[in-house]
Amino acid sequence: AMGGVVNFVSYRPSYTRVFQTKGRIGTEFNTVNNCWANNANIQFTTNKWYLMLTGSFRTAQNTQTPGGVLPNSQFHDVSWSLKGGILYSENQEVLVNYQHVGGWDIGLPGGRSFPATASARYSGIERNQLSGEYILSKINPNLKEIRFKAYTQNIIRNVELKPADPTVKMFPGSNNKTTGAKLTSDWRFTDYHNLKLGVEGWQRDAYTSRLTLKTTSDSTLIGTGDQPTPKALMFDLGVFAHY
Repeated sequence: AMGGVVNFVSYRPSYTRVFQTKGRIGTEFNTVNNCWANNANIQFTTNKWYLMLTGSFRTAQNTQTPGGVLPNSQFHDVSWSLKGGILYSENQEVLVNYQHVGGWDIGLPGGRSFPATASARYSGIERNQLSGEYILSKINPNLKEIRFKAYTQNIIRNVELKPADPTVKMFPGSNNKTTGAKLTSDWRFTDYHNLKLGVEGWQRDAYTSRLTLKTTSDSTLIGTGDQPTPKALMFDLGVFAHY
């Protein structure tokens, strides 16, 4: 990152001395694109476990700009997530996290680079992520914590392209799956000497496809399929340390 690094840490509930439940519902409206956004959250907590469910839904029309309406800038998406935690003992904890994000009819504005008769949009996108984590803490005076995390994520993209030729439609798509695991340890020798050690490995599979449909002069529909990029497999393994 040229200008720095941003670290996003997602919120998770805290354990409570007694059983508690709380929730939140929100909605908003933006006039610039008539966007309705709704979200809800509910969580249950005790001194041994917690559970949190979050969901949202958004729908928007084309964006209005000082130069007029921006064509093909609409979008619709929905997401939900489930987080759970179990405190087995004072120094053992298990965390589970699942996230789903999906969208459809998401326009890709082309501006002047697209002819008036051409358009591109995501007909459907989807991301599913599942992770589990085991935390062992307060092991000895020097070793503060050990964490083991395993995760998998699947991303699917389907696009609809309408070139300048009205008789042709193209449907590119891709599927990317990443699976990995990470082990970290946190050492505290003194108040001024800390060391973090870890190892992480992951594997990613990538597959692309493209379907082209052409309508001939006699209204015959001809479909051809191809693979724009070769099927790819990537494996990464590394160790890291921070003193």
